Amino acid sequence: MNKLLFLFMFFLIPAWAAGTGITAADLLMRAEAGDRSAMRTLADGYYAGVDGLEQNFDKAAEWYRRLARSGDVRAQTSLGLMYARGYGVEKNMREAFRLWNFAALQNDPSAVQPRGHLLAGRRCAAGGTTCRALVS
Repeated sequence: MNKLLFLFMFFLIPAWAAGTGITAADLLMRAEAGDRSAMRTLADGYYAGVDGLEQNFDKAAEWYRRLARSGDVRAQTSLGLMYARGYGVEKNMREAFRLWNFAALQNDPSAVQPRGHLLAGRRCAAGGTTCRALVS
């Protein structure tokens, strides 16, 4: 077994939910095997630093990206936010808009507002330019 994976599974992430009988190692194996629920738990846990996971935006972005590519609307919205803020990824308003647009077109209410702000040309935090200029 890869030494890094061994360290990750047994020392860096403890059991993610007390009383469930599911260990961090089980959660990681399930996520690596494509279990979307396990991926979501890892992504959310790394983003917020909960469920026994240390906050790590890089790892959160990795798991949200996997979910977003599989069509997970909430992950598209969350990853868009990470791109807009530069959390765990290089700040990129075009990518944030692209992700929010995918999610908004699938009726995710959490993506509609930030996407609308960009389309309306509201001012972005980056350099005072309009958001519309960043996505056009």
